[in-house]
Amino acid sequence: MSMAISAIHGTTLRNHYTNTVKNTRPANNYAYVTFQHQSNDTFVKQKHSNISFKGYDRAAAQQFIEQIEQSKAKHLARGWQCEFYKINDEIGIKAPKPLHPEYQNADFNGYGNVKEFFALKKINEISPDIAVTPYEIINKNGKNYLVEEVLTGGHPYKTQLTKGHVTDILNKAFTLDTNGIVNNDLQGGNIILTGKDKTKFIDFGSFSILENSGHYINSDIRPAEQYQNGTIANLVNSTKEGRFMATFYSDYQPDFLMRSDNKFLKMDSNATVFEYRTIYDYLKTGHDEKPKDFFSNYLKIKSEQYHGKMIEFLESLKLSKTDKAQLDMRKNAVEQEKIFKEVFANPSENVMKAELGKMQLKWLVLCHGDQQHKTFSYFQDYLNMINTLEQNAQGTEKKYFASLKERISALNFEHEVFKGRELADDENLIKIIFENVKAKAKETINKATQDIIEIIEKPSPIPPEKAGGKKTAALLGLTGILAAGSVYAYKNINEKKQKQPELKPRVLAQSA
Repeated sequence: MSMAISAIHGTTLRNHYTNTVKNTRPANNYAYVTFQHQSNDTFVKQKHSNISFKGYDRAAAQQFIEQIEQSKAKHLARGWQCEFYKINDEIGIKAPKPLHPEYQNADFNGYGNVKEFFALKKINEISPDIAVTPYEIINKNGKNYLVEEVLTGGHPYKTQLTKGHVTDILNKAFTLDTNGIVNNDLQGGNIILTGKDKTKFIDFGSFSILENSGHYINSDIRPAEQYQNGTIANLVNSTKEGRFMATFYSDYQPDFLMRSDNKFLKMDSNATVFEYRTIYDYLKTGHDEKPKDFFSNYLKIKSEQYHGKMIEFLESLKLSKTDKAQLDMRKNAVEQEKIFKEVFANPSENVMKAELGKMQLKWLVLCHGDQQHKTFSYFQDYLNMINTLEQNAQGTEKKYFASLKERISALNFEHEVFKGRELADDENLIKIIFENVKAKAKETINKATQDIIEIIEKPSPIPPEKAGGKKTAALLGLTGILAAGSVYAYKNINEKKQKQPELKPRVLAQSA
């Protein structure tokens, strides 16, 4: 497969030490990693000024790291690999977690911070409005501390998402997708609603970045020193034509599970990750009083802000006029994007059900890790639904269902790790939105509660000395009604708690 590749510039990453640090290195053991900005980097798509380090005080960061090392500072948030500390309103620090027997495989040296620093710098070169600003990596006693901007705001888990928020996130997703940088963990806890209709991404600890060869480099696999010594920087300057080839038609061969875009859903896409990680969880929270309207509006926004822009991007590519394979690939990609754009512009209930189910399927595949084998009897039900919807559809909608069925049918879900439980009603998005499962359950519980109140308040004709036994029996009976309502609302909840612990959203607006 031919692919246009730009000239590779010199490394953009270098190590340096200030004179002060050089003179005191034996005592303080500090080292720094920073970037040398290059405006001719082919990843840069937008005009921008040099990144501002306003408010950054290196001395304050050094002093605070000393406090962390001496266990004198208290973290504000904690993730799997790191703890987040706030120095002041401008500066925060991501520190490696202390050694702990519970986290035997954790990154106690902060190598992930080095990788995240690399990704955040690349992103800020593309646009300073997409993600948190990284200041630098400070190495102290073999540990890597990421010094970055502090952001305040809420998460999609905690508040209502507006049309403006969704539009802003999809715009950012499109910019990153067409620049070959993907946040593999774009869940609500990694998105900050910074103001009215404005957002920023705060955590790129797990990311993929496009390599000149046309494949994505997975940060979870490559060693940190390759990011620090400039090796990765030399590999990631491919042209947007190269990015098109990788994004839409990667020749990466999956194992028993799909990973390449032409198999399913654009694995390497911020828009897709945002959908099955954030939109999925948001719809389950119940924050939106009209989830059907929210999802319909979401698809309409996606039609214009993502698929519409993707069509323009694809048509702007300068492909070889003699390379029929590339031209045919683009033609097919444009046709596919036009189908999405049209059906999402005014989505029918059937299209909404198909998209909700697809989102659910993606979540089940990728978001449970070793729990995958407990989640996949849902697959056949979904495929049967798509078959029925295709048979009853017409025009562009019929093409949409046929394309979706072809993608889903090509997946190998017969593997033993996928055999297991069905979705409970309280986690099935189609049932939640179109059958009002949660609303019905809430009504049942409210009615049972009201019945209890009426029994307690109603004067009893039974003599006082005998009333206690009767009232107690009535209360016990209605407690059973409450329990039944709860079971209806939260089917299999005990099984979920035991076997599939819920991912807890971050409480604080920082990356940890």
